[in-house]
Parts: sequence; C-alpha cells; structure tokens
Amino acid sequence: MDDHELARILLAACDQDPATIDPDAISDQLRQALLRLGSETPDNLVAADRIGYGLAEDRPDHRVLGLKVNGSDILLAEIANVIETLQLPRELQEWFPTLTSRDWDAATRMITMLLLALEREADR
Repeated sequence: MDDHELARILLAACDQDPATIDPDAISDQLRQALLRLGSETPDNLVAADRIGYGLAEDRPDHRVLGLKVNGSDILLAEIANVIETLQLPRELQEWFPTLTSRDWDAATRMITMLLLALEREADR
C-alpha cells in the first residue's frame, strides 16, 4: 500500500484539464485510497461515503472542482475557512497543552490553504 496514494490522486486531478475530469471516477479512487490508508473504521467509512471530489456550482461567476461534501456544493476548503474563525478548542488544548492560540491560527490557516491548493476553477 502506498501511503501517498490519496495525495497523488488529488494532485493528478489538479493537473487534468477540467473538461476531461470524471468526478465520480476520482471520488471512487479517493474512497478506495482512503480506506486502504486508514482501514475500514467507522469514521473512515463515513468520510469515504460523505466526502468526494466534485463540482461546486453555486458560485455567482464560476464553478469549482475540489473536495466537497457529497450531494452539496459545500467545499472542504470553505468548512476549513470557517474553522479558522473558531477559538482554540478546550479539548485540543487538553491534548496539546503547549499549543497556543497563535499555533492554532497558523495550523488552521495551513489546512485551509492546502485544501484550496487542491481546488481548481472549472470554467477556464
């Protein structure tokens, strides 16, 4: 098993011409890679079922291909962007007592930027 397969699938999708992308095929590859990487635990099965690669169309002037909640136009980068506005959760601070609010802000920004880097405009 290749631990980087999930990332490679997403990077390959970024390199494809948007007109030739088959979101269902990419979602299926992601689902299989996720379960190989993380095993078939209940949380991984839910993620594999609920998250896919697809087209978010409810934008005023463009469409975006990226990781999203299946059956919706909600991109994971948008969820991450909202998470950035949240204060450092108490539970996380208990797990990592040395984690500061600045660290939390930096970590959530990096997560958002990584997800954004995996998106692409579909209308170009």
